[in-house]
Amino acid sequence: PSGGRYAIHTGMGVMYTHDHDGLVRFRARPQINLGPRLIDTGSLKADDYTIGNLEFATVWGPVTLQSEAYLTNVQMQNGDSKWLNGAYAHLSYFLTGEHRIYERFGQHGAQFGRNAPFNNFFGTPGGWSLGAWEAKTRISYLNMSSVNAGIYHDFTAGMNWYLSERVRVMFDWIHPITNQDTVFGATQSNLLAMRMDFNW
Repeated sequence: PSGGRYAIHTGMGVMYTHDHDGLVRFRARPQINLGPRLIDTGSLKADDYTIGNLEFATVWGPVTLQSEAYLTNVQMQNGDSKWLNGAYAHLSYFLTGEHRIYERFGQHGAQFGRNAPFNNFFGTPGGWSLGAWEAKTRISYLNMSSVNAGIYHDFTAGMNWYLSERVRVMFDWIHPITNQDTVFGATQSNLLAMRMDFNW
């Protein structure tokens, strides 16, 4: 009845993978595609692994809260069982009053789709619009200390600018923190990122 302006989503999943070459690897970047991999298990001698996840999201008008938690069991070839875990929480708010678009039957199942501004970005002698602006923040956590790969977590804050339904500019400040067992040891970093998204 609200047209998706108010929604609650819950979900869970399980994925089992039997690896054919006897090697598995888990690694992560700091929330940006071209960033360095700050946490990496390297190649683990394992036969299979199972990933379970729980997810929750709610849209409350211009506010969206989204979170997911993962637990992974890795069956090593020497008979040991190793556990890896991670989670994130994402909060966003449309300063211009829009809401995130929730698709019950999207391309990949239930998902958030393209956001549409009330008014696209434009400027004319008779009027103007700045499009839609969305403030956002996120915290992430990944623990792979059971395989001596360390612990990673980060804080991200930024802004999304929607010029139209299909054009978005993203501004992010990302602050990853790692402990001594990760790729570069105990570190704190600051990344500034700007990305532009054209969506067809």
